[in-house]
Amino acid sequence: MGDEKDERKRSHLRLVVNNVEKRAPRPAEGGEDFIALEELVAQRDMLRGNFYRDMDPWQAKAYAAIERFLGARQWPYGLDPHHGRLLVLPALVVS
Repeated sequence: MGDEKDERKRSHLRLVVNNVEKRAPRPAEGGEDFIALEELVAQRDMLRGNFYRDMDPWQAKAYAAIERFLGARQWPYGLDPHHGRLLVLPALVVS
């Protein structure tokens, strides 16, 4: 996913393993920096402005609907504007 430059081709939903013992301590060579889910969830409100900045209105509306859905179910999720516009969810919640 790191080689894809065109944002239209990137996945906009990322599932992460939330087990500390299963995480690699550092990203693989040339890989993306790892941001812990806990950090993304804790900083979600602070990152929201950057996440929605310069977004088309239809796209912002879709992301806002997804955020309402996740919030209503009290599922933990994070917003990651640094690696593309990604909603980060723990895989355990989805499965």
